[in-house]
Amino acid sequence: MTNSSVMESRAHPTFLETGIGVPDRALLIDGLASVLGDCYVLQFKTCVASWNVVGPLFLGLHDLMAAQGDDLFAAVDSLAKRTRALGYPAPERLSALVERSGLDEEAGVVRGTAHDMINQLARDHETIARNVRTVAKWAEQMKDQVTFNLLADRLQKHEEAVWRLRALLA
Repeated sequence: MTNSSVMESRAHPTFLETGIGVPDRALLIDGLASVLGDCYVLQFKTCVASWNVVGPLFLGLHDLMAAQGDDLFAAVDSLAKRTRALGYPAPERLSALVERSGLDEEAGVVRGTAHDMINQLARDHETIARNVRTVAKWAEQMKDQVTFNLLADRLQKHEEAVWRLRALLA
């Protein structure tokens, strides 16, 4: 009988022989962490905007932002699971996600107009799209089709979000 408990198991980096070398996986994990951080920060900012938007277009804007926030929540989950599938622990601190993000946590965005909120969210989606393109290129070079496909789908979502948000500003 052992003294250890099944409840004492911990996630840790795992050596995998799936065709992606350790240095390449480490680079992918770094890239995935930055995309995950971006999506987490934007998910929060999108929720904040949906909760605080006001005006005659409230219901439509609230619903659009809520749907985009839900998509970002699902993206965070998928990116974290891909990190685990590549043999690394998923991020465990909120501060680590915020630090990895290339987005600013603008204080006071809710004090702006609906136009300001929409414009900020569109710019953030554009920033994430650029980051996703970079990480997807790494995945493609490493012949990691799973990560590439995950990121290609993510890119499509961000480009569509930009289109929808920018259409509101036209």
